[in-house]
Amino acid sequence: MLLVLDANELFSAMIAKSETLNLFFDGKLTLVSPEFILEEFKEHKSEIMEKSSLDDIEYLALALKLNCPIWSEDKRLKKQTLVKIINTTELIRELG
Repeated sequence: MLLVLDANELFSAMIAKSETLNLFFDGKLTLVSPEFILEEFKEHKSEIMEKSSLDDIEYLALALKLNCPIWSEDKRLKKQTLVKIINTTELIRELG
């Protein structure tokens, strides 16, 4: 099902870390948003970070939008559960 994602749904899911967040990774859904959603993230970045205890919100936003992992060695980023984080060793292993 193709859906246009409103920024409020994304922000709420990130802050509450609710079951709603799992819908972002459901293969039955194709979520799209206007590029403006990234501007909205920037505008509300500190509020989202404060309420969700997340760092690197721009990377998370892009990974969520593209439905893909982030390649990073950041241990703090690895602790979050919104987006899969792959370090270099894991990436090399996955590429075989």
